[in-house]
Amino acid sequence: MKALETYDIIFKCIGTDRLAQDLFIYSAGLFPLLSYSAMNVKPVLLLIYEHHFVTLGRRIKPGLNGLLLGLLPGLEEGSEFYDQ
Repeated sequence: MKALETYDIIFKCIGTDRLAQDLFIYSAGLFPLLSYSAMNVKPVLLLIYEHHFVTLGRRIKPGLNGLLLGLLPGLEEGSEFYDQ
């Protein structure tokens, strides 16, 4: 949880332009995390995806495959996070 809080602070400080530029640095650690995370970590991680990566718009394209490959296996149909 502390690591995710740190990522959130970093992303807020650097902004979307710098995040888009350094996407490969952060995506390697965050994208595969969802399928291995505990139930209390998933909502925080999904919020980070939503607030910082989805807002990149077209600039997420270089990392979109990694995001989808990390996101889809971590979601179980019927779970409380599935709709989000």
